[in-house]
Amino acid sequence: MKTSPKKKVKSPGRPRKPPASRMARMSGRPKAKRGDRGKEARRGRVLFLGAGFSKGLGLPDTRDLWDLGLKISTAAKNWLLLEDAYKSYPLAAFVERGVKDVEILLSFWHEWVDFIYRAFPDTNGFPRAYLEDYTRNLAMHLDEASREVQKSGMLANFSKWLARAAGAKAGLTVVTTNYDCLVEFAAAAAELKYDYLDDSSEKLPIAKLHGSVNWALFSSQVRRWSDGWKPRLLNEHEGIGVYDCELEPIPWVAQKGVPALIPPIIRKEYDGIFKEVIRLAARSLNGADRVLMIGYAFPEADIVVEGMLKAILGRSRNPPEVLYVNPDERAVVRAKKILEATANVTYASEKWSVDHLNWLTR
Repeated sequence: MKTSPKKKVKSPGRPRKPPASRMARMSGRPKAKRGDRGKEARRGRVLFLGAGFSKGLGLPDTRDLWDLGLKISTAAKNWLLLEDAYKSYPLAAFVERGVKDVEILLSFWHEWVDFIYRAFPDTNGFPRAYLEDYTRNLAMHLDEASREVQKSGMLANFSKWLARAAGAKAGLTVVTTNYDCLVEFAAAAAELKYDYLDDSSEKLPIAKLHGSVNWALFSSQVRRWSDGWKPRLLNEHEGIGVYDCELEPIPWVAQKGVPALIPPIIRKEYDGIFKEVIRLAARSLNGADRVLMIGYAFPEADIVVEGMLKAILGRSRNPPEVLYVNPDERAVVRAKKILEATANVTYASEKWSVDHLNWLTR
């Protein structure tokens, strides 16, 4: 590949944070649409899940996936540029520089890929294409791992609790930053219907703030060639549709479409479906009298989500009771620092259990 001598591209430094104006718009209570008004009191309890919830059930977290993504690539021979970026920013070097948050590390890597893309404009999107390949393989791996967890019966207790919570009419909403479908598998086992965008029906609302491995991006309606099955259109933005592949096996779609995921980096963009999802999460949190947070470590790169939680959980009028559960002591310390203005928070440095779930619906 040749570089144009006229173009000088600045090497990436520390990942840039989103503009303050966008942070302000997204971190507080998103402006309600007319149809949203009056909905805040519909849902009374929120289960907020981070990576620690899924990791406790056997799935890899972001740090594990950092190495795994390169290993499972089906186009390994074409990963030269991304491997160079990876080797240029090894984990050990970041620890020496004081960068301990893996999402900040991934932000450097993402900036490096953008740098290569801008430095070599004649590559016809080469780095971006293989970043998409990485995302496909990541989604396929998480889908396969989730199915193994589901088969093992590790989700059984959570699934039974979901069924009881639905029967108790507790007004439950699940908000999660995880890409996997463990909550959906548990809901299906409990014969519960769920919805990703609507909290006005009897279905269980699941707000997936950063996307899902079973959401696929396509420019037009697609169908499975073997039986004609069509995924449901969830949202369309700038000519690209986000389709819900439900709990169907993902590999068939992963070869054609890119999963709709927000990467774990600082400059997260909440456009299209993600704007609707974060509005649903904010509305549910605003109307909650109890919030159970499991395994969410408040990563430095989650600026928008952190701002939303601080603004809503720390409100002066009728703040909800919050139980924060995480066995990672460092995560608990960070949560206390961020939520210090929130009086109604109880912290538990331990693995989550059904007892914690029962607290939410008592």
